[in-house]
Amino acid sequence: MITETIDFLPKLFIKKPIRRYTLTEYLQKEARSAEKHEFINGQIIKMPFARGPHNLIAASISAQIIFETENLDKNYFVFGSDQKIYFPSLDEGVYADSLAVCEMCFSAKFNDMPLLYFFF
Repeated sequence: MITETIDFLPKLFIKKPIRRYTLTEYLQKEARSAEKHEFINGQIIKMPFARGPHNLIAASISAQIIFETENLDKNYFVFGSDQKIYFPSLDEGVYADSLAVCEMCFSAKFNDMPLLYFFF
């Protein structure tokens, strides 16, 4: 005689609590990491590796931004994808593919800053 058992209780999935980091902890971990990570609402999220076509597009955009800002009244700095950017109001730290910032936005300690802060 064969008996069958029927599971009538739902399977329970136990989720680990999400580890939240401070901005300082993120910057310390990122400084030691060989890979890039974004900082989104306290979570550290690994970024995918960029491939050739993506890098060509990003470089073309940076070149176009440089060309378009050359003759403007203000001086602009154009950054590539290695510049970390932090938006405090969103609690997000990201790497932009290209970024143009006017010189008035910089403080005297710009060279010592691990990331750029943007307030809006």
